[in-house]
Amino acid sequence: MLLELLQNVALLVALSVGLQLLAQRLNRPGRLYPIVAGILFGSVGIISMLTPLRFAPGVFFDGRSIVLSLAGFYGGPLTALVAALMCIAYRSYAGGVGAVVGVLVILQSSLFGVIYYYLRRRNRRWEHPLLLWTFALLVHVTMLMLQLLLPNNMGWEVVRHIGPTVILLYPLGFLVIALVMLENERRRGLEEMLSAQNRILEMIAASAPLTATLESLAREIEMQAPGMMASILLLDEEGMHLRHVAAPSLPAAYLQAIDGQPIGEKAGSCGTAVWRKTQVIVEDIATDPLWANYREVALRHRLRACWSAPIQDNAGAMLGSFALYYHTVAKPTDFQLRLIDMSTHTAAIAIMHYRQEEALRAERDFARQVMDAMNEGLCVTDQDGRFTYVNLAFAAMVGTPLAEVLGHTPRDFVVEADHPLVDQSFVDFRDNEHILFEARLINRGVCEVPAQVSAVSRRHKDEYLGTITVITDLTERKRAEETLRESEARYRLLVDTSPYAIGIYQDSRLVFVNQSAARLLGASEPDVLIGKSIFDTVAPKEQAAAEERFRTMSAGESAGYTTETVYLRLDGSTVPVEVTAVPFVFQGREAVQIIAADITERKRRQRELEAQAKLTQAISETADLQVLLERILDAAVHAVAAAQKGTILLLDSSGQLRVQAWIGYQDPRMRNIAFSPEQSYGGRSLRSRKALLVPDVSVEASASRSSGIDELGAVKSAIVAPLIVQGEAIGVIALDSVERTAAFVEEDMRALSNIAVTAGLVLERARLFEEMKKNARQMEQVMQTTPQGLLLLDVTGKVVMANRTGIRDLAILTNARVGDMITQLGDLKVSELLLIPPVGPWHDVHADGRIFEIIARPISNHEDFAQWVVLIDDVTRSRQAEMEARQQERLATVGQLAAGIAHDFNNILTVILLHAQMAGMSAEMLDADRRRMAVIVEQTQYATELVRQILDFSRQSLLQRRDMDLRALVNEQVSLLQRTFPETIKVALVHGENRCLVHADPTRLRQVVVNLAINARDAMPHGGALLFELSKLSVAAEAAAPTPGLAVGEWIRLTVADTGTGIAPDVLPHIFDPFFTTKEPGKGTGLGLAQVHGIIAQHEGHLSVDTLPDSGTTFTIYLSAVETKQPAPQTVAAGVLPRGRGERILLVEDNPTLRYAIIEMLKSLDYAVLDAPNGRVALDLLASPHSNVALVLSDVVMPDMGGMALVDAMRTDHSNLPVVLMSGHPLDEDQENLRALGVTAWLLKPCSMTELAHMLARTLRR
Repeated sequence: MLLELLQNVALLVALSVGLQLLAQRLNRPGRLYPIVAGILFGSVGIISMLTPLRFAPGVFFDGRSIVLSLAGFYGGPLTALVAALMCIAYRSYAGGVGAVVGVLVILQSSLFGVIYYYLRRRNRRWEHPLLLWTFALLVHVTMLMLQLLLPNNMGWEVVRHIGPTVILLYPLGFLVIALVMLENERRRGLEEMLSAQNRILEMIAASAPLTATLESLAREIEMQAPGMMASILLLDEEGMHLRHVAAPSLPAAYLQAIDGQPIGEKAGSCGTAVWRKTQVIVEDIATDPLWANYREVALRHRLRACWSAPIQDNAGAMLGSFALYYHTVAKPTDFQLRLIDMSTHTAAIAIMHYRQEEALRAERDFARQVMDAMNEGLCVTDQDGRFTYVNLAFAAMVGTPLAEVLGHTPRDFVVEADHPLVDQSFVDFRDNEHILFEARLINRGVCEVPAQVSAVSRRHKDEYLGTITVITDLTERKRAEETLRESEARYRLLVDTSPYAIGIYQDSRLVFVNQSAARLLGASEPDVLIGKSIFDTVAPKEQAAAEERFRTMSAGESAGYTTETVYLRLDGSTVPVEVTAVPFVFQGREAVQIIAADITERKRRQRELEAQAKLTQAISETADLQVLLERILDAAVHAVAAAQKGTILLLDSSGQLRVQAWIGYQDPRMRNIAFSPEQSYGGRSLRSRKALLVPDVSVEASASRSSGIDELGAVKSAIVAPLIVQGEAIGVIALDSVERTAAFVEEDMRALSNIAVTAGLVLERARLFEEMKKNARQMEQVMQTTPQGLLLLDVTGKVVMANRTGIRDLAILTNARVGDMITQLGDLKVSELLLIPPVGPWHDVHADGRIFEIIARPISNHEDFAQWVVLIDDVTRSRQAEMEARQQERLATVGQLAAGIAHDFNNILTVILLHAQMAGMSAEMLDADRRRMAVIVEQTQYATELVRQILDFSRQSLLQRRDMDLRALVNEQVSLLQRTFPETIKVALVHGENRCLVHADPTRLRQVVVNLAINARDAMPHGGALLFELSKLSVAAEAAAPTPGLAVGEWIRLTVADTGTGIAPDVLPHIFDPFFTTKEPGKGTGLGLAQVHGIIAQHEGHLSVDTLPDSGTTFTIYLSAVETKQPAPQTVAAGVLPRGRGERILLVEDNPTLRYAIIEMLKSLDYAVLDAPNGRVALDLLASPHSNVALVLSDVVMPDMGGMALVDAMRTDHSNLPVVLMSGHPLDEDQENLRALGVTAWLLKPCSMTELAHMLARTLRR
């Protein structure tokens, strides 16, 4: 038995060697490997069965249990299946009583091996030798137990004889072979890992794209670890989000869902690994808290385990992460962990290499861009002196394209005369590393370019390789040098002719001055000042400051300065100057350049401005005349530097100049001094009304010397100017100098004159102040008479002031009085009133049924709002007028629509009416048909009336106006209403004794009265009173009109008042809208009040309404009154239709149906008819010599040429031909205008046969 076992062991060793050779042969095991391995295991199993231990016929034992369990253990299910099938086939072929048990042993061993295969794949600890031996022991114990299935108790005999040997040797044999195979597997895995790593490193060395390199790395890892899915992510530029770079086997939807997710705790395996900078192993995604945010998407794609490690560079900085995914819950083996470490290391190398190359590439590109962007030419030559690189600047210098420069030598681009310099430079390079010289380049062989050549040699181990040369174009520098020489010449000329004093200090002494500096310091010529120090040219009191400024500038603590100082002239006098000093180099040594300007005049103007500012401040601070005069004197002394004292003298009632104010004098007797205008220079200035300059007061005959005041006698020179107020000299202002004679100059006299003018304004201001108080009183009167209410509120809301209208409005709005504190005005809070309204500048406020517009504006005290002015305007009537205006606009819009409809509708009605009337006149028509025709005529006339009602409310109907007595018309209608209205409604009329004459259409006014009466009746279902009242009204220019828009003149007023239910507020704005009604359906058309509104508007009248719910409604109509009465128009006589006498009538009508109906009617009345579709065709017919037209009957609105245009065109050749116009559209002109245009008569459509017959007969008989 031992020999057979040793044979089986030898076979298994050969098997392991064969498997290793097989793996090396296939290089990368795939699906073919487990099949071939299965064949090898099956072959060994069959060979082991060829040399068995035979126990009984058909019962034998061998090492197949070891072989087949190893097949499942090592190769997995496919290898075990192939091997098991081969062994089962052979064992079945061998047969015997133990065949079935033998097959079961094959199946049992294979199955146990496959189970162990999966166990060790999930956890490598199952590869421990003790566990392997335990597994083998279990396999063979089970195998021995299967022997008990042999017949005739043979199984017990088998177990008794071979059991100890099997238990002792078979597990040990399995263990030895398994360890050999596992070692081979690990060695092969390491070899494959190293091979894969070498392939990736080769890609990195070949600078393959990073994405391709990492993609290949992921695929290599997936091949090393079958069933795993690799993923490589990189951090973005911000270092806070991971982006997928390579994940060949992960679902695209999963990658898209998690791409760009931030790193951090609980950011999955990868985000957490990068955040923690360490490996993160998640064995079960479904339960691990790190995957809480991404668990759903991972499980949706069947991902259950994820092992991730951060990718770091050499410095430990995070680059990204590497991860392995698995479809089942799993823990990584040592091999897989080594695989992850290798992957992260290799990925880090790839990423760092890529980034280093990118940085090098960027640096190369940047260097190339810098060289190409240089203004200087850059060239590189080889050992033979030929160009291997030049930049764009050099190519531009020589005017040659880059490609044509390369390969040439420098001699090819240098003028021939400079060739020796170039040749010598190459000689010098053999001994020197750097040379510098100037040469002239040739630009396109045409012009020369001066250049500076700076070259360094390129050497390697003392071997000369060529040069790197920088060529600087000297064209601009040469030009600048020439410009500088010219500039220096111009500067010298400028300095010599400059109006400013210019000097140069060197070692604190003047070494140069220009002519202006000599004049400023009082020298005859500049050379006189050369060598003088700073103490010789600066006033003593300014010398310390000047010395300090020079020291700080010399020490480099300041770069120069501009200041004001005082210079000392050679004659000992001083002059104020503005000095600008800057350090510079003069003749190779440090120096200071001084530019000085005489600012005497500027100082004088500055003092004058300051004096004027003092005066302005004084005027704003006080209105006291004495205080103002003293401050004027103070300002005058400040403005004139030579003055120490001053006085203001005003003419008193006796004509004396009396001192009113003084400054600088201490003697109190100055208050009582008065001079005669004839005895002083002040009087002379007063009389001449001009300023005077008094250089020496001692030569003047002045009364001041006899005043007994010593201070006045000490005055040596003076200036004096008159004070003029509103053109009248009222006094003088005088400034005195006690230091020297001739102390004042003309400029001082001018300054005093300006002060005198201001003093006059001060006195004028005092007068204006009095006038202002007077104006305030007048403003109070204006405020009281303004028609709007005015309130003045303080910051607490207290009413400080109000005009009469404001008091009235205040009582209505808040029941308050002046002095009360208010928080509310009507329905608006005062706090809201002080804010800007949402629309417009005014706030709308309602109170006591009235509407007010209120606006508030602050009065500022220069710091905050101290008070508020409130303007209140009662706009109740104007709002009513605006409402009526909007109503008029709406009606005008409807009117345009109605007019257009009326034209076409009236044409249709005319056709119906004429055909019905002509049919009704037929003698052959039956009585029943004649009655039907009468119904058609009646309904057509009803439709005609309805159209006219529409035109009434739209103001488009043509009125038949005449002078009439409105009182008689209303009286007639009231009598009719009293007979027809229910007894519960009392109808009455109130009027004066005089007639109420108006120019109106009686029919339309009757309609107005009836419509208003019917509305009043419907508003009083339980009875009430209806009162009509007529009166005359005169509207004067200065009086308020009773309704908005009522012009000055005489008016007739008709009021219609009822005691009905009134009109609701929400209904009132719509009562004149067409078709608006509050009645039940079928009981009103909604045209009644709209028709009333239109008729009154057509009569240039006015209509207003006053109503309150449950208190009745009053309509008021205003019509313009007239003085005379015109006769009423003629009416059409009834009777037999007049017939024609064969006259020819030209009918012009564009509607063919209507044209046919009128032709039939005219022919039935014995007229001859010519017809035309428009005015242009009609003119052609009239131009015919055989037309013989007696009358033109034309429509008004037609295409191409209408009726009015036809009438205008007939004025030239057919002015005597009568024209009758028909129109379904209202005529814009009145009757007089139509006649003036040449229209003989007119008819409104629809016109009946009777109207047309009579109109034609009357027109032709004239």
